[in-house]
Amino acid sequence: MDRSIRDDDPWITGHCSEPELAKALPRWDRLAGTERARLEGHAAGCPRCGPALALLRRAEDWLVAQAPARPATPCPAAEDLYDFGQGPGARLLAPHRRAEIEEHLDHCVECDSFVATLASKPPSPIIVEEPAPEPAPAIAFPTAARRPARRRRPRSGRLRTLAAAAAVVALGFFAWNELETGAAHAATSIRYPAVGTLRGEGSERLLHPGGRVLPAVDGPRFGSGLVFELSEQVRGSSYRIEVDRQDGGAFDPGTPVFQLSAGTPLLRPSPEQLALLTEGDYTWEAWAQIDSLDVQLGKRDFHVEEAPGLARELRQIDDLPRFERESAQLQLLWDHGYLADARALARSFPDSAERDRFLEQAPAP
Repeated sequence: MDRSIRDDDPWITGHCSEPELAKALPRWDRLAGTERARLEGHAAGCPRCGPALALLRRAEDWLVAQAPARPATPCPAAEDLYDFGQGPGARLLAPHRRAEIEEHLDHCVECDSFVATLASKPPSPIIVEEPAPEPAPAIAFPTAARRPARRRRPRSGRLRTLAAAAAVVALGFFAWNELETGAAHAATSIRYPAVGTLRGEGSERLLHPGGRVLPAVDGPRFGSGLVFELSEQVRGSSYRIEVDRQDGGAFDPGTPVFQLSAGTPLLRPSPEQLALLTEGDYTWEAWAQIDSLDVQLGKRDFHVEEAPGLARELRQIDDLPRFERESAQLQLLWDHGYLADARALARSFPDSAERDRFLEQAPAP
């Protein structure tokens, strides 16, 4: 179990994307099959939970290795153990039988623990104030000489040491988990732009994108990329959008770029589709399948453009600590009017109430 802990260990400095799931690590071996598989799958790719789970497994293997081997002989009958421990009314055992049980107790924790309980004085009975019965005639029974209590072996202390070691491993993990979580919230949490409720044309149904958008190639791109966001429709079972490029005049229907459909109002283009959104003006139109009817939800324009000035500002903060850098990136995108890109970046951050409040903001005009 020797393991030196350094400040640069990944299980100390790594960041977990699912902190709620990480709380189940101390009881990973008692989880149900599906929940345990989900935790182990997450830990396989998590720089924080992966090493932590490996450490817990090594601790368990070590504890199992220290446990005494199972006895080679069957456990004696409970009556024989009672007589061996000289409980009240116990019989005298033959010398050879006592020697057999003595040898068995050297290798069996369960039987040894049972015999040990016989050395303790039973609790006093509860006194109920009732009329005392007439005393029965005293009968004298012959009694065997009481044997001295069996001396406990040092092995029991060893077992207590193992139990204490297991407790230290679990307690240490809980303390590390709480301290790391608290530190991340207090000193390394992401700061979100302060925005009010903004309303714009089409905002009741077509939310994002609208306004300026960064190109997916040869320009800054954060998080999961551009997401087409619609407001959820009552009884809406699926959603569909069409994106057209506007190269002509006001009456030009535009050139189709791609179509996209999904069962949720968040539609994520593939990297290949995002690469088609080069600099220029675009219009996207949306429909929802409601009660088996294809209902048009409206249209909205957005403009894809390079941002050399923004790119320079983003490069200037590359050397900041991670959470400070990500907070500054988010604020710069928002301040420069690239709201859809700011939301894409925020969506890549860990779940939090602050992130949810930011993503709930309605779009700007």
